[in-house]
Amino acid sequence: RKAGEEWLVCAPPAEPPSPNRAVQYSDESRTHMPHVCETVVARVDAIVLRALHYVTVDNPVDARTGHAQAGKRAVRVGPQKVFLLPGECLVHGPRRALLLTAVQRMLVRATEAVPAGAPGDHSCGDTDGVAGAPGG
Repeated sequence: RKAGEEWLVCAPPAEPPSPNRAVQYSDESRTHMPHVCETVVARVDAIVLRALHYVTVDNPVDARTGHAQAGKRAVRVGPQKVFLLPGECLVHGPRRALLLTAVQRMLVRATEAVPAGAPGDHSCGDTDGVAGAPGG
C-alpha cells in the first residue's frame, strides 16, 4: 500500500462468497494488529438494510479502480449489510421504498440528469408520473 491510503478491515462472511461477489476494497480478517506503519483511523459499524430499504451514498468507490468517485451518488438497496469504504459518505440513513397500488400514481421530478446507460432519459427538472403495479 502507498503512504496515506486507507482501507477497510472486516471479518470474512460467515458463508462462502458467491462467484458473482462484487469486488470489495477491504481486507478480510477476524483480527487485525496494526503494523508499526499503520494507524487505526476509525471503527466503522455496518449499516443493515432490510428488504425494501435503501441508502444513498456520496462519492461511491468504483469497483474497478478502488477509488472514490467524487461528486457522484449511488443507491444501495437491501437486503444487505453495507460498510462505507474510505471516501464514501452517507447522504441519509436507511429509508423505506415507497409502495404504490394499482390505483396510485406518484409525480417525480429529476434533480439531476440521468447518467448515460441508466434506465430512463431525464434531464434535470423533468417531471414524470410513476404508476403503481397492477395487482399491488
